[in-house]
Amino acid sequence: MDDVIDAQSPSEEEKFFKKWGWETLKENITVLNDVLKLLLTISTAILAAYLGFYDKIRIVDVIVPEHFIKLTIVFLLINSLIWAIVGIFPFPAKVNLNMPQEVKSYKQKRGKRKGD
Repeated sequence: MDDVIDAQSPSEEEKFFKKWGWETLKENITVLNDVLKLLLTISTAILAAYLGFYDKIRIVDVIVPEHFIKLTIVFLLINSLIWAIVGIFPFPAKVNLNMPQEVKSYKQKRGKRKGD
């Protein structure tokens, strides 16, 4: 037969830190989504301002023509805007909520995806 292992109930401090850890994990996803929303807002505002003053902005032609630099900036701002929008939308995933290990793995992957 298997040996019996004696266990102790967790202390109040251990319970507190375990609960705090779970709450922190839940809050991380909210914080990451808020940051993406801010990026979306900032990207839209900068793109709108840049396009509004497109003709008035002067860039010195040193190596490449001015229009190439301006179009590159517009492309990068639109790219930033698109990725901010893509990052906000949830992605489908199948998770068995009765399996804590699967939930943990899912949350870790989602946090890495949103945080990278």
